[in-house]
Amino acid sequence: MTGNHVNVEMRTGPSEWRPIDTPNETTGPHWLDEPGSGHAQMILVGAGLGYALERALQLGWQKIVAVEPDPGLATLLLSRRDWRHMFAKGNLRLLTGPDYRGAADIARFLDGLSDIPIVSHPLRTEIEPESYARAKAVAERIAENARNNGLARRRFAGPYLLQTLTNLPVIAREGHVQALADAFTGIPAIVTGAGPSLDDNLPALRVLQDRAVIVATDTTLGPLVSGGIRPHLVVGVDSSALNAQHLTTPPDSAEVMLAAEGSLHPSAFERFGGRIFSFRIADHDPWPWLRAGGLDRRELRTWGSVLTSAFDLACVMGCDPIVFAGADLAFTGMRPYCRGTIYDAQWQEWIDKGCSWELLMEDYFSRQPEVYRDDLHGARVRTAPNLVSFRDWLVERIGTLTSRTVINGTGGGILHGGRVQQAPLMDALGGMAAQPAIRAALRERRAASVARREALSSLNELLEKIQAGRKSAPLTRWIDFTAGTATESDILAALPASLW
Repeated sequence: MTGNHVNVEMRTGPSEWRPIDTPNETTGPHWLDEPGSGHAQMILVGAGLGYALERALQLGWQKIVAVEPDPGLATLLLSRRDWRHMFAKGNLRLLTGPDYRGAADIARFLDGLSDIPIVSHPLRTEIEPESYARAKAVAERIAENARNNGLARRRFAGPYLLQTLTNLPVIAREGHVQALADAFTGIPAIVTGAGPSLDDNLPALRVLQDRAVIVATDTTLGPLVSGGIRPHLVVGVDSSALNAQHLTTPPDSAEVMLAAEGSLHPSAFERFGGRIFSFRIADHDPWPWLRAGGLDRRELRTWGSVLTSAFDLACVMGCDPIVFAGADLAFTGMRPYCRGTIYDAQWQEWIDKGCSWELLMEDYFSRQPEVYRDDLHGARVRTAPNLVSFRDWLVERIGTLTSRTVINGTGGGILHGGRVQQAPLMDALGGMAAQPAIRAALRERRAASVARREALSSLNELLEKIQAGRKSAPLTRWIDFTAGTATESDILAALPASLW
């Protein structure tokens, strides 16, 4: 150590030490001075003591994800100087080995519509090849997830914004998910996914349906109702018209409450009037504007799948244990879904025309990336990159819930690892007592959370001004948010004249 500076050397031989992080990296040409420097964002593998971070800022990098394989060096990085202002301003995020906790969520920090260079410390890559290979794989996964998020934004941001605006009267008149916070503390929850194994889980679910809060993903509403199971809540996130059919098609769902992201296709709300809790999946547009007008909704954690939102809702409600059913996150038995979803009718059209199920599935899987992972029994099973990403997010999230028990009762698929326990549904919940008051509690929570008109009068006035031609909505920002896929006329057409 010299003055306020720290030098780090690594032993590379019996009597050989090589400097890997020294203060002089902040001046003059070094390994960060290369073509491409000065992009808005990057992933830096090998942050060391932070001298490279300081150099990157001097070169004009504005947003950096630092991936440091050595937790000891990461500790020194954080203690050498105060980085809090960079974290607070959104310029810096740090991941440390060996587990890189937080990697599943950090892709949201980056702009997936812009370049995401990955820059690695060349000397440490040479002398620490194994740890750097793992760190580089983490960095590449983060960049890939960010790019996928960017593509999703380009594809879905327009419908997300426009449908949220269209749905404002429903959102304003119904309940909100915040009202469910700690509503069922200590009561079990079953979160259902539409994986192929749900077919095998249905008999146990029929027996257990009054012993736990059943939180169904929208895709599973039809299979559950057809199987004699009435979930307490169904969760919807996907804004497409096709996905809304999961909510509009099943009969006999009158007792089921809907936990709805505000951007669902408007048709999804038609059958659930008076039984809705709304939420949001992020704090992006139009929510800052709505909040300024007095309307806000709780955010549920979502990682590309309604299953992750349903799980987070069970966490918000205080449920314990939380048990998964049908959460294969894999093509168990080389099938994409359980039976009874809306996709069955689409496939049936081809079967009626003479196509066999085998040929249908051969065609389906020929258009999917060929990815394999070990299932919970140790056998190789086919899955998909997005399903693996959902699994990784869930395992990481569950790892932070040290006071909860999370059990996978699916019986197949790739949801295993970390703190995820494995047990058949009957073993997990067969000894639990009946919970007859769940539906009544949901109705009471919904009724108590409906906003009074006067609480939303300022937002109503803003809407009336816009319709009168005195624009007060941040139209330019909203157009930018949708990557230009929504025009000013689209937005004005989507805004309701009034909340009532």
